[in-house]
Amino acid sequence: MSKRRPQNATALTVQQLVAFEAVYEEGSYSAAARRMGQSVPTTWEQIKCVEKAYQTRLFDRQGRQIVAMAAADELIKSIKPVLAGMRSSFEMLHEHDETIPQKITLATGVRMMLDELAPKLRQFQREFTDVQLRLMNADNRTSQQYILDGTADIALMLEPTPDMTHLAISYQPAYSIDYLAVMPKTHRLAKKKSIELSDLVDSPIVVGHQGTVGRRLLEQSLHSRGLLHKLRVSAETDNSAVTIACVKAGLGIGVLAGAANGPQLRPLASRSLRKHLGQARIVSLTQKGRQSTGAMRRLLELIHDIEVA
Repeated sequence: MSKRRPQNATALTVQQLVAFEAVYEEGSYSAAARRMGQSVPTTWEQIKCVEKAYQTRLFDRQGRQIVAMAAADELIKSIKPVLAGMRSSFEMLHEHDETIPQKITLATGVRMMLDELAPKLRQFQREFTDVQLRLMNADNRTSQQYILDGTADIALMLEPTPDMTHLAISYQPAYSIDYLAVMPKTHRLAKKKSIELSDLVDSPIVVGHQGTVGRRLLEQSLHSRGLLHKLRVSAETDNSAVTIACVKAGLGIGVLAGAANGPQLRPLASRSLRKHLGQARIVSLTQKGRQSTGAMRRLLELIHDIEVA
């Protein structure tokens, strides 16, 4: 393709940019066409129009695979917020139209939903009786994907490390919780006012799987004290609610980020590990460029106002 000065943005249509987004995310013209409800040739032509406007090649075919080139990686970062803003404009315009039902989809972990969020969701429902909440369970990785593909309007998760963030997502600090050691009230460590890491490694541990933030912090802290070789993991889980269930079943001491006064932990004993692992920061996620309705803004305000004792 010959190099010329890129054409003006008016040479592009929203439909063409949506087609580019679909092909980029699906990695296939046929899958993108199905997603958009149109033919494959039409999708292909739309991509050619985008390439012509930007005067650069965006995708390469490798066998049956469509591979995004570096230019496509850069372009998706720019247009994602633009398309998110345009899509949300319909919600903004019809927010006060009572004939159109409002729905907000929130993705988060089960423990957060049952503990910290429950009172705030009740308050939101009293204030917005005409807004339906859709609640979805999701781990950190899934929460981000739900925001990127529009499955969820808002997500909550542990603050990700910089290498796990996405440029098309807005991350806002919400509230902080402690890392806890959780055990049955009859456990010998429940008699202690505070727990050292050396106490933990004397018992089987139930903790998040490799790669989770809590697991990483625990292993780093144990390693710095020369205790990592003593760690005995009896069960790995992918969310705190399952960790709590394992503790109740007698599989070991749970290490998780949670609210010591939350309903899920009341039948158990818990001790803060803040001095060893620090605190866990919960962040809210929304699509960059998306305009929030009044109901969404209020729900986020309530979430950001959570205080965990």
